[in-house]
Amino acid sequence: MSIYYSIDLDFWQPAREFDSRFFRRLFSSGLPISVVVHHHHLLPHVNNHKFHTLLNLDFHSDVVLRSTDYISAIQDPTQELPEQCARTALNCGNWLTYVNNDRARNLVWSYPVDDCVDTNNYFNGWTHDHAEANPFTVTDSDVSVGWEHITAEPRLFPRLRDVSAIGIAISPKWSGRFLTDKFIAWMRRAPMRMLAADENCRKVLLGQKELDYNDPGQ
Repeated sequence: MSIYYSIDLDFWQPAREFDSRFFRRLFSSGLPISVVVHHHHLLPHVNNHKFHTLLNLDFHSDVVLRSTDYISAIQDPTQELPEQCARTALNCGNWLTYVNNDRARNLVWSYPVDDCVDTNNYFNGWTHDHAEANPFTVTDSDVSVGWEHITAEPRLFPRLRDVSAIGIAISPKWSGRFLTDKFIAWMRRAPMRMLAADENCRKVLLGQKELDYNDPGQ
């Protein structure tokens, strides 16, 4: 089984602890890694790698329920987007709906604490796109999240030998200043790590661009 390992720094927000050992293990794995400021900036990296399952380690699921016509339109770049798509543009809270990868079948949300699956946090991206039904239990064939199978599991971590690529999102507004600053300082201590960052994130890490801690990633 091949896995794309998607990681949002806000997974550690409830504990308010930066797990440097966890990230050191990732960067020592030899796997291709992309580091971005906002989660939806990972889409090019996700779509350029082959995998069967995407495991999203995240405080939020980033899953939204949409009509099947909507899903088809936003995942096919040759189709003109219907009017309603413009009102729910790509953002960090719905980006998993936009994954366009022929081999990707399964989506697993690994959440840190039970509070993530209460009525406020379960319908993600709850910060941007409020859903009217639970995307993890819906059976209506006219709606979809764009994946064949989706599940939610508490604190599920994959074996790195099953992982094909890794993506890391800083998500400053959702991670908070403490975790964000800890991660950025850790990245800066080893210049080779910064090679994994996309252009926008690299400018932040190099101090060439100021980070907006209040930007929700829309």
